[in-house]
Amino acid sequence: MSALYKDLRPETDATNVYLKDLQEPVVDQVWERFLGALEPLAAGGRLGCLLFQFPPWFGIARRNKHYILECKRRCEPYRMCVEFRNASWLAEENRAETIDFLISYAVPYTVVDMPQGYRSSVPPVGEATADLSVVRFHGHSDKWQSKDIYERFGYLYDEGELREWTPKVEQLAEKASEVHVLMNNCYRDYAQRNARQLADLLEVDGS
Repeated sequence: MSALYKDLRPETDATNVYLKDLQEPVVDQVWERFLGALEPLAAGGRLGCLLFQFPPWFGIARRNKHYILECKRRCEPYRMCVEFRNASWLAEENRAETIDFLISYAVPYTVVDMPQGYRSSVPPVGEATADLSVVRFHGHSDKWQSKDIYERFGYLYDEGELREWTPKVEQLAEKASEVHVLMNNCYRDYAQRNARQLADLLEVDGS
């Protein structure tokens, strides 16, 4: 409920409010305000794409595919990319279907490096589904389920781990015209240090 603008909150005692609980004009207004807040970034040439990280309960299903396409439509002319946190999208029996769906509608897929074995874990599938490819590094913390973000994301990659990712990123760059790499190990200067290391390994000019 607190994530909604105060003047748009429905009159309810419920702690959580979902999309189905909101009237269509309210949903439209939320989107309008959200996208309007991004206009200064876009005008300044600093808006790469909008990353939609879908939750663990958002599994592969026709209605969820339709929702992804609705988000894509609403975001235009801005670009969006998707990050899944439900392994069903990338399970062996569904992977080809998911990748084909994203390619068919030119929706960029976010490749993730993250701890495995948790409800929110997805495998690091290195696929490019549009002319933009996104890679997101979350680290391999053994406290992934901690509510303390510094414990959860406080992971410093060593050079060997980053070196393993170098050819994967290069392969994505061969398929997509642009690759965005995001370090989400947001503790102290870990993200900055690892970004510099990976850029050096890729021989990317960061000036």
